[in-house]
Amino acid sequence: MIHYFLTGEQQVGKSTIIDKVIKNTGARVGGFRTAFGPDRFSAEYKFLYMRDAAEEFVPDAEHAIARFSPEGIMPFTARFESSGLEIVNRALTEKPDIIILDECGRLESEALNFQEAVISTLDSGIPVLGVIPKRIPPWTRKMIYRDDVKVLEVTVENRNRLAVMLTGEYMPYVRQK
Repeated sequence: MIHYFLTGEQQVGKSTIIDKVIKNTGARVGGFRTAFGPDRFSAEYKFLYMRDAAEEFVPDAEHAIARFSPEGIMPFTARFESSGLEIVNRALTEKPDIIILDECGRLESEALNFQEAVISTLDSGIPVLGVIPKRIPPWTRKMIYRDDVKVLEVTVENRNRLAVMLTGEYMPYVRQK
């Protein structure tokens, strides 16, 4: 089994590829997704939120994992170590068809238990589909330099092709309903 991590410029379509793979395979998913809320472009202070990949997006204080402001970025490390860790452990327990890790980045640099749980997903026997930033955070090197991991760069030119290819790669792991 090969695990795939997508990388590329911001807003190039990495999360959209994941959405397409989930939709086209009909996979039961676990893991996490991150996204900005409705304040992404309009507010001086914006928040990044994390949710269980199997649940709807809820941009509320309980799901906030970082605040972005003119003063800088403030990650909420305790949130990664509590609800983030819970989400990853739930995926390992519930054994979905695919574990989504969208996105593994620098905000988690102090969340050591969360990092360990994320890395352990690669040994779970469940295929992983994740996202990492172009500037690879040091802690993610333990994942992306494994023999069973491939990193794919997403571009405007290849994103549709990658969605089709990854759908085919993950389809054999999807349990029939």
